Amino acid sequence: MEPRVGTHADRAYKGQVDLFLARLPGATVTSPRSLTLSVGVQSIGAGYVSLGTPYTPNDIEGFDFRSQLRFQRWSLQVDGFNQHDNLLGQKLGTTDRSQLGVSLSVQPSRAWQTTLRATTVGMLRATDDSLGAIDYGARTLSASQAWIASAGSRVRSVSASYSWQESADDNPLKASSAFESHNADVRVAFALGAQASITPTVG
Repeated sequence: MEPRVGTHADRAYKGQVDLFLARLPGATVTSPRSLTLSVGVQSIGAGYVSLGTPYTPNDIEGFDFRSQLRFQRWSLQVDGFNQHDNLLGQKLGTTDRSQLGVSLSVQPSRAWQTTLRATTVGMLRATDDSLGAIDYGARTLSASQAWIASAGSRVRSVSASYSWQESADDNPLKASSAFESHNADVRVAFALGAQASITPTVG
């Protein structure tokens, strides 16, 4: 019996660039202003296998980013990514995935903070196979309010949150997977001494 000998090689790379501006124009000691920006790229070949991390997904390429603008009383964050597979064109269809999110956090006073978040997610695969075709999209909106009481109060904090989510696949064969949901809750934290508390939740 003649043994079979073969070789296999592929490549993978990942990079990231971070930028931090600690003092934007107009910033002062009592009114800080800063900007953080991070951008990353990655490409993992279809035949790449890592012996150190065997569960690393392969056949994927894309980029991601995150940015945050901070002021004294509020901050704004934008983040997202986009990636696709089928780097060698060997599959029947290419799957594209993307996400974009925006968050706004405002603190009008030391005791009160509000946060808003909006996210959209998409996945698209164009193929002649109608069962394998995907045109999925999801959207999420959330809002939360938090109030922290002064020291010595029996009520330590009160928070309320609400979220809405909608998702659907425009592929007619997957129309039944569409759904919409609403969630809301209110939490009140009561002090049970210096080191303990209880937080009933209604939602």
